[in-house]
Amino acid sequence: MMSESTRYIAGQEIKPGARILHPGNLSSVVPQVFAVCDAVRPDRWHGEVTVLGRTVLKTEAHDTNDQAARAAQQQFVDKLVQLLTE
Repeated sequence: MMSESTRYIAGQEIKPGARILHPGNLSSVVPQVFAVCDAVRPDRWHGEVTVLGRTVLKTEAHDTNDQAARAAQQQFVDKLVQLLTE
């Protein structure tokens, strides 16, 4: 009878369902969310999401910076999910 020893990669046991994070170029890709002021009195803001320094999404105008940033984040997540599940 052959006995099997437990194996590990990056401190994680190798077994069915194990997920090992692979360090690659995408590991450092972090989307950044910005609120950009378009006008004052009254304040108008739009949201932007950038990836690797490139703007990939802009929202419509909002009354507050929080609304603009939240809208940008939600639209980015929605588009990403749509892209990856089609």
